[in-house]
Amino acid sequence: MTPTPAQRVATRLKILEEKENRAPPELKDTPSSQEGPFLTQEQLFYEIQDREIGEEVAKLEKELENIRRKREEMRKSREKKNEASLEAILAKYLHINESLPPIPELSEEHLAIVESVWSRGRDKIISEIAGEECKKSDLATLRGTQWLNDLVINCYFNLMMQRAEADSELPRVFCFKTFFYPKVKQNGHKGVKRWTKKVDIFAMDRLLFPIHLGVHWTIAAALMKEKKVIYLDSMGASNEECRELILEYLRVEHEVKKGSELSDDWITESWSHEVPQQDNGSDCGVFTCKFGDYLSRGFTKFNFKAEDMQTMRKAILVEIAQKRMIF
Repeated sequence: MTPTPAQRVATRLKILEEKENRAPPELKDTPSSQEGPFLTQEQLFYEIQDREIGEEVAKLEKELENIRRKREEMRKSREKKNEASLEAILAKYLHINESLPPIPELSEEHLAIVESVWSRGRDKIISEIAGEECKKSDLATLRGTQWLNDLVINCYFNLMMQRAEADSELPRVFCFKTFFYPKVKQNGHKGVKRWTKKVDIFAMDRLLFPIHLGVHWTIAAALMKEKKVIYLDSMGASNEECRELILEYLRVEHEVKKGSELSDDWITESWSHEVPQQDNGSDCGVFTCKFGDYLSRGFTKFNFKAEDMQTMRKAILVEIAQKRMIF
């Protein structure tokens, strides 16, 4: 093992100390002035040696002091870097929390839109977004504790993509239709291979997959930069089958479109126990929409609760009716 500078200095000091101890006692401590103006050859030798030892000791002590000073500077530098790193992490965490969207506050104008849509004339088309038509009867599923239908879900996720396309500061997002999951589950990649004919999903930052499980809405997402497939269920299920199925879809899609295998460091995670949970059997579709809304804006935390769902239902209706994300 290579000795440290401090060990080398200590060894040299020890050698010098042993040299000094080997000198005859009558010569080590006897001032040269006691022998008159002339010194014997032996006295002269030891006087010169004492002077050299003193100079080397002073030099070594100075070297040791420099070593201690440098070590102290390095320690302070490390502490400063650690403090800066902690401050950066804390600032980022606080910024994320501070920038989370506020719970929507509906104006009188917004409430008037809601009442108008929920009035008579259920077959009237209220909004058409990216080829999806939403009638009054579709938007009526946002009322009270009704289950949201697939047209409401698809229209709302289309709005997320439109918002991302219009704002370069937001993540690049692609949202799959609600019938993607049953298709890929039944037929594999070949059943949906034409769905991405005009889009490179691997150029996106986030992919969103609204999932319908017969009587329950959930959502999965692929965080492309993090190489992670996540699953969010407002009733707490982890659904490993869904996560693995989507990851397998990404593997095959990468081989087909890119001609190479997907990186093997992709993982899947369930976030279901870390996200807000519903307190009834009917708000799962609203939670799915809001999970998608937040994820599409780059968030991974959520500040809404079950008690906010009635407000969220009306806010989603207003945004679909206005054909743009407002809140």
